[in-house]
Amino acid sequence: MKKIVYFIFLVSFIISCTKENTDEEINMISSGTDICSLIDISYLNTKGEDLLNPATDGYFSFEDMKLYYVKKNGDKEEVYHGNYDNPRNISLFNEIEPFKLRIFTDTDTDNMISEDDSIMTGQSINILELNENISDTIIAEWNYYKWCGSFDVIKFWYNGTLYEKGDIVTDTIKNK
Repeated sequence: MKKIVYFIFLVSFIISCTKENTDEEINMISSGTDICSLIDISYLNTKGEDLLNPATDGYFSFEDMKLYYVKKNGDKEEVYHGNYDNPRNISLFNEIEPFKLRIFTDTDTDNMISEDDSIMTGQSINILELNENISDTIIAEWNYYKWCGSFDVIKFWYNGTLYEKGDIVTDTIKNK
C-alpha cells in the first residue's frame, strides 16, 4: 500500500513540474489584444439640449449614423462587422444626460507613422456621419505596445481641435 501511495505522490509531483517559459513563449501565449481605441462625444444644440436624445426636436437618430475608416490609399470604407456585438463600432450611452456616442477608431497597422523595438505609433482618419448633411472628422493617434498586445489612443483631433486621451468631446451644433 505504501508503494502505491508513494507512486501516486511521485507521479503527481512530476506532472506538476513545468519548465520556465522564454520571452518568446510568453508572447505566444498572450491573452490577446486589448484595444482601447475609443472616443466619447456628446452633441448639444445652442439651447444646451441633448441632440442624441430622441426627446429633443431635431435629434440625431442613432440608426442613421455611419462610421467610415479612411484607408491609406484614400478609400473610405463604411464600418460594419455583422458578427460583432457592436457591428458599426459606434455605441450610444443613454443612461445619463447628456447622452454620448462612443466611437471605436481604426487601429489598422497599415497606418503606422513610426516604430521602435517596443512601440508602434499609428494614425487613422475616421469619419462619423451623423446624417446625410452633417459629418465629423476624427484623426486618432494611437500606440501599439508590442510586449502586451495593446492598442491605446494617445491623442485625437476632432474636426481639427486637439484632444488628449480620455477627453470627452461636447460639440454644439448651431443649426439644430
